[in-house]
Amino acid sequence: MWLPKDERKTLLKYCDYLQDTQEYTRFVFLSKRADISTRNLIDRGLVHEIIEGGPEHVESLTASMAKDSINLRNFLASSEDDIECDNITLRLTIKGYDLGRKYNSFWIRSGLWFAEYKHHWIWLIVGFLGGIIGALLVNWLSNSNK
Repeated sequence: MWLPKDERKTLLKYCDYLQDTQEYTRFVFLSKRADISTRNLIDRGLVHEIIEGGPEHVESLTASMAKDSINLRNFLASSEDDIECDNITLRLTIKGYDLGRKYNSFWIRSGLWFAEYKHHWIWLIVGFLGGIIGALLVNWLSNSNK
C-alpha cells in the first residue's frame, strides 16, 4: 500500500517511537497536518487510538501519568502556532507496524512505489524516450566502428 507523503512521514515517526504493537505512547502538540494524517491512519486501520473512558482507559491513564509524552510541536507544522490537537494516545496495529517497517527500507519502499504506479502513463513516455536514446546509441556505436 502506498500512502500519501504526510501519512508516510507520520507513520514512520510513530514507528520510531512505538517499537511493537503492544506499546502505546501519548503524543502532544500535533500540528493540523499531523492530526489529519493521524486521523487518516486511524481510518485505514494502521494506528489505533486509545481513548480515555473507553475499554483501554487504564492504558490511557498509564500513558498520561507514567510515561513521558512525545512532543511533536514542529513535526509537519506550517508555522509556530500551528497546533491542532493537544494530545493523543496511540498504538500501532499489526498492519501499521508491518507497513512502517517496509517504509523504513529504501528497496522495499521503492518496490511498493513501483507496484502502485507500474501502470501509470508516465512509463509510456519513459519507454519512448528510452527507445530514442537506445537507437541514437546504436547509431553512434555503428558509426564509430567505420
